[in-house]
Amino acid sequence: MKILYVGGFQLPDKNAAAQRVVNIAKALRDLGHEVIFLHNVKGIKKSLWTSYFGFKCYECDKKPISYNLGIKTIKKISKEEKIEAIIAYNYPSIALNKLVTFCKKSGIKSIADVTEWYDVKGCSIRSIIKRLDVEFRMTKVHPKMDGIIAISQYLYDYYKDKTRTIKLPPLVDLTDKKWGVDKVKNDVPTFVYAGSPSAQKEKLDLIINTIEDIAKEKPILLKVIGVTKSQYENMYSTKYDGKAVKFYGRIPHEEAIREVALSDWSIIIRENTLSNKAGFPTKFVESISCGTPVIANKFSNVAEYISSDRGILLDNINCLKPIIEKVMIDEIKIDNTLFYYHGYIDKIKQFTYFE
Repeated sequence: MKILYVGGFQLPDKNAAAQRVVNIAKALRDLGHEVIFLHNVKGIKKSLWTSYFGFKCYECDKKPISYNLGIKTIKKISKEEKIEAIIAYNYPSIALNKLVTFCKKSGIKSIADVTEWYDVKGCSIRSIIKRLDVEFRMTKVHPKMDGIIAISQYLYDYYKDKTRTIKLPPLVDLTDKKWGVDKVKNDVPTFVYAGSPSAQKEKLDLIINTIEDIAKEKPILLKVIGVTKSQYENMYSTKYDGKAVKFYGRIPHEEAIREVALSDWSIIIRENTLSNKAGFPTKFVESISCGTPVIANKFSNVAEYISSDRGILLDNINCLKPIIEKVMIDEIKIDNTLFYYHGYIDKIKQFTYFE
């Protein structure tokens, strides 16, 4: 098949969306399909054909109105390239609804790659519009599509009786050199948090407070990747004056993976909100894939992928401190192949449209 992949990803690897779609595309390519990306880049002056990872890619300016409301470029490429299936990654609801209609009229399969279900709060005009967009997309448009690629068990369970659905977690390509960082023995037990936190999504403050409490008696280090010290203080309305945490802010993806690989353990603690149940943490996948075990609480379906040889699942976040103190003296070597896309090729093949 000739497949067009569209959505809010930032190629080559500038966001988690890009990493997801590229590795699904690699699996589809290994099955003999041709994948073309439509890459919307804000501020690009001239549309052009280019390539990423050997995939043909059409880049054009991401204009908010046309991206959210129209599918003119999708129609153009579909006709010129004789597209047989379109995969839309978390696409805006109005444009996606138009896409479904276009696909049905054109004999093209429409498939949604669904990785989120935002629980939008607030009463501002923007919040109301966003909430309506999310609800319309998730409950009305997706069920009309020919298939769903769901990132989590929650989304799989929601859509499996509405349309053909497959569950795929975030995937990685272990042949990429970024996963080949050699592990080291740290002088001080080293933990890492890597991600894009928000006070509503992450319990980063609990992690930091726990580390600082332990640091009063034992040497320990926590690397926080994704936010600066001042961003953390503003986010959680607090003042950090400890010494056991090193804030990195946002750093290049490969550098972030290296810092995770050079740590002894990752920590991911999240609230069990709708957004967290529907999504799945890319940083969990990346930690496992670079050989670093994970301490996580129960949210989404992380329990499906975590085990004694990959990390520790917390029954209660209040027991974080004794768990950290225990693993400070433990050494664990893990199998990092769990999310290698090669292991999911047969499953993807069984998804009728990709046979």
